[in-house]
Amino acid sequence: MKRFFKILMIAGVVIVGLASCSKDGPGQSNKPKPGDRPEEQVFWNVVGQLVGMDQATSDYKGKTFTPTIGS
Repeated sequence: MKRFFKILMIAGVVIVGLASCSKDGPGQSNKPKPGDRPEEQVFWNVVGQLVGMDQATSDYKGKTFTPTIGS
């Protein structure tokens, strides 16, 4: 009877492990999902809190911004 319960427990662990595997395994593309936000919006959600949204530009890459926090 103990052996039966061990086998049953091992089978349960294997089933739960397989069920919890991610669907994005190797061979799956890393395409953005429809609900993902664009890179620029994510950038300004963070940086806008530090420098203020009045400095927001569409050509933000490679630029330096003056922080408004602490002034």
